[in-house]
Amino acid sequence: MKKFNTYYFSVLYFFLIILFLFSNVSAIENKKFLSLKNKEVNLRQGPSYKYPIKLIYKKKNLPIVVIDQFETWRKIMDFENNSGWIHISQLTKKKTAINAKKK
Repeated sequence: MKKFNTYYFSVLYFFLIILFLFSNVSAIENKKFLSLKNKEVNLRQGPSYKYPIKLIYKKKNLPIVVIDQFETWRKIMDFENNSGWIHISQLTKKKTAINAKKK
């Protein structure tokens, strides 16, 4: 019986280590894709209306990737690697794509 308990705990310990390692890998690969809801959306330097505007998007349904979040703000990155903070009310879950030609 004692041999069975050590075997059981060894397998459980090994399983928890594997689970921990794969949970970190999947968290890195899990990206959330959203798009812009309105024709004009401000990209800010920080997660508040107090931060200055970095740039203004003038394209509705532009696809973006969420890379971080803070309360109702999302840090995003666009297809040109511009990053900054946008309020969640300016984003939609609508699936969109962009066709970028290289010249």
